Amino acid sequence: MRLWKGLLKMKNYDLNLPVFRTGDDLQYWLNETNDDQKKAFLKMSQQYDEASKICKRVAGIIAEHEDVKIAKLDSYTILLTGNEASLGGLIVDGVLFGPGDEEGEEPPYNEEDELYPQDEEDDECFERGYD
Repeated sequence: MRLWKGLLKMKNYDLNLPVFRTGDDLQYWLNETNDDQKKAFLKMSQQYDEASKICKRVAGIIAEHEDVKIAKLDSYTILLTGNEASLGGLIVDGVLFGPGDEEGEEPPYNEEDELYPQDEEDDECFERGYD
């Protein structure tokens, strides 16, 4: 019975990494720095440093908690699944968004609902290793 209760608390969460597409990221910083290329690259490096910190933090949580796993990933989304207790710090810090969270853009992935359907072209590109 105890195991069953633990499984009921498992949820999917959208990982909020501050990384988009490299060209789009750089264009954003060029706009913000009035086309100062040096400043733009430095700002982008700070953005990616923050993403690196988040990835290291998630890796540490995965190492400590067997219930935390990658639920789904595609070109724009990384969904993690795990017990809320294991992921609580990331949720509080706004790194993960779950069902009903105001900041989350989309509800979490559920295979039964197929919220993120992929077409044959997506599958073919994934198999070749690019999008």
